[in-house]
Amino acid sequence: MNMNLKKITSFLSCALLLLPAVQVEAAPASGVLNRTVVFARFFDDPELDATRESYENMFIDMNSYFMAISNGKLDVRSHLYPRNTGVNTSFELDYCYYCYDSTWKGTYPNCKSTAITGKADINVAFVISELAAKMEAAGEVPSAEELDGDGDGYVDNFVIVLRGAGRGTGKGIHSPHVGTVSETYTKQKGDIKINGKIIRDYTVTYERNTLETHSRFQLSQLGFPNLYPTMGSCPRFVGMWDPMDGPKLVFPLVYNRMKYTSGTWIEEIPEITRAGQYSLAPATDGAAYRIASSDPSQFWVLEFRDASQPWEENIAGTGLIIYRVNTAYTGVLARNSEIYVCRKDGTFTEYGNVADAPFSESYGRVSFGPDSNPSPFLADGSKEDIPEITDIALAGGKATFRVSKLAGVHAVGISDTWDARTVPYAPGMIQVEGDGIENLTLYSLTGQCVFALTGEISGQVDVSGIKSGVYVLRLSNGAGRIFTSKIIL
Repeated sequence: MNMNLKKITSFLSCALLLLPAVQVEAAPASGVLNRTVVFARFFDDPELDATRESYENMFIDMNSYFMAISNGKLDVRSHLYPRNTGVNTSFELDYCYYCYDSTWKGTYPNCKSTAITGKADINVAFVISELAAKMEAAGEVPSAEELDGDGDGYVDNFVIVLRGAGRGTGKGIHSPHVGTVSETYTKQKGDIKINGKIIRDYTVTYERNTLETHSRFQLSQLGFPNLYPTMGSCPRFVGMWDPMDGPKLVFPLVYNRMKYTSGTWIEEIPEITRAGQYSLAPATDGAAYRIASSDPSQFWVLEFRDASQPWEENIAGTGLIIYRVNTAYTGVLARNSEIYVCRKDGTFTEYGNVADAPFSESYGRVSFGPDSNPSPFLADGSKEDIPEITDIALAGGKATFRVSKLAGVHAVGISDTWDARTVPYAPGMIQVEGDGIENLTLYSLTGQCVFALTGEISGQVDVSGIKSGVYVLRLSNGAGRIFTSKIIL
């Protein structure tokens, strides 16, 4: 294993601590989202080392971060319990660290008593129930509005901060993670409630977890998938260009901010369908363009990342970045990724360095096409001769570029040999050239007729009403000559 792969593997062993233990139902992406943050320590442990003020400041920063990346649409508020200032007091759990560990092989301490009877008790839900009861007994009960910002009857997010540090993944209360209260627990003991609100979604953290961890967990609860690879031999598909690959906080990719908030933060990404000169404001404004590939399930997204913008100081540099989106996947699955950020020397077989992603004059990367480095390729390694993007430059706080070759622009010329050719730059049109053409039909790849035209056919045929994709074109003339070809719309 070379040194780069060793570094990747080392990072992944740490990053895996951030994997959600279970799938959680996505939280609302707009309005007020309340985090009920409860500080706790195991039985007979000392109080937390960090001051309450340090947490208050951290969560103010967290609120600012989400206001920025949501274009002011999501107000994440953290309410801290027990209520105090200065020394960070916490709720003491009834049992020690080992009592909540179902994998503990030694003798349980006497503090376990008979209250913990099985795995339904050695569970995060057991701790949540215990903390909810302690909060009510101490009169530390949040208002209904603080618990449930969207009024759906559920606590928006119940966040536990435990003293010390976690111990890896898959260890229940001992592992930092995002999750939902298990059915194993609720079937035996019912819903956990506080002030009439059901606690379902939770986050487990430890006092050494940072702003990055809390924010990444909140993004997970909103539905953003993890983007770091789960196999040590895989490349970094996205890297520092999105916080779900990390390790630092930056703006999520524009595509993710659109898709995983169902268009709440960013309504849509406009598609480039005509050749010409284009410009992009920084991605912090939500600006991006989409360009089709030859595969209807994959496309390219262009966005301008500016390291001088707020929360963007941790990206690898300022420039236009181009990434491929494969809609067959969500997040990362082994060696497959929904998103691949193009980078210098990155190919289907070579990882390259994702830090070398920006295009600009200062990096010597001013074009993206079949002869550039990097060049476009699809998820299966197929090389693409589209798009052709040139003259990439930065000026006036924007990225400018020229698009001169696109997918989805086709012309068919009929000659004595009935061959076809592709003529670019006429989106939504099929240019038909030849004598005596009387029938034009488009079929889906499953054989369904989606468009038909009869009569004397010549020149441009408008097919802009047909959904983008790959089709079979069939032409025939009065002499019975037939021509068929696959085309991309």
